[in-house]
Amino acid sequence: MRQDVSKVIQNGTMYVDDVFSTVTKFPWHHKNYYSEWLAQTYFYVSHTTRMLALATSKFSINEKSFHMKFIELINEEKGHEKLAEFDLKQLGFATSSFAELPETSAIYHALSHLAASNRPPAARDRA
Repeated sequence: MRQDVSKVIQNGTMYVDDVFSTVTKFPWHHKNYYSEWLAQTYFYVSHTTRMLALATSKFSINEKSFHMKFIELINEEKGHEKLAEFDLKQLGFATSSFAELPETSAIYHALSHLAASNRPPAARDRA
């Protein structure tokens, strides 16, 4: 068991290292790249409160602490799309200038499907 946990941690660390490497190589200083990233962030975070609400509805009455935590998360996530929208405006763009990429849509659709068809992973993993 200890080896399994160690392997998970190592794999997770490698994944984080890969993500960090990708993020640091991203051309953040190029206006067009950064604005596209902001637009995709806008499209994604426009759905986060809805995904959390869906996940929240899946907790049983006996899982009140998870239910309440997700409600807190919904409140914390409210309006984040406005931050991306504001930054886009500062760069001279409007969200309507961008199309949502299929990859962006796939992320929140997959998460919404997972939330709709199961209890949220946080609760399932602790059961």
